[in-house]
Amino acid sequence: MREAGYYVSADDVLRKFRNDNGDFNLGLSKDIRGLLSLQDMSHLNVGESSLYKANEFSSKHLRFAIKYLEPNLARYVRRSLDHPYHVSLMQYKARHQLSYLQNMPTRNMAIENLALAEFTIKKLQHQREMQEVKRWWMDLGLAQEIPAARDQVLKWYMWPMTVLEGFSFSRYRIEITKIISMVYIVDDIFDLVATQEELSLFTEAIKM
Repeated sequence: MREAGYYVSADDVLRKFRNDNGDFNLGLSKDIRGLLSLQDMSHLNVGESSLYKANEFSSKHLRFAIKYLEPNLARYVRRSLDHPYHVSLMQYKARHQLSYLQNMPTRNMAIENLALAEFTIKKLQHQREMQEVKRWWMDLGLAQEIPAARDQVLKWYMWPMTVLEGFSFSRYRIEITKIISMVYIVDDIFDLVATQEELSLFTEAIKM
């Protein structure tokens, strides 16, 4: 709702889960799914005291519960604490979330199958984009011309993949990856390859 421009007070939303002292009710500490939701919500904090408390409360009880949970759920809780949903790459979290859904006692197979299909389509699209960038990079020949320069197509692709989500941004992801590769090459020329005199000429060439 905030992303859509509607301000929603976290304090108001969480009030029913707290006692008269403003602390979260201890009875909530047994609800693992509820604690996971509270943990995710706490990372949307924009300075609200209730979300600081939500993070502290959910983290404490989830960490305590890990040793008593069945292995798959314990693994999911541990990963959720280490890599919170709202501050992680969506495509990486999707696999994590799917494994969680598949281990729930009640499963919505229609939603699960739809999510799995979307994940697979996105993965194939990212692989095709990577292949196109890799072909471009090999045809460019800079890796052979400047052996000391980094050859890290996957690393260059990570930023556009993270920032530009969605099928319609495919061409933008590819072209931005190419630009990023050039930035890295210039950086490597300055740091690893050229002499001071060569760098002066190189700088002038770039300016021109």
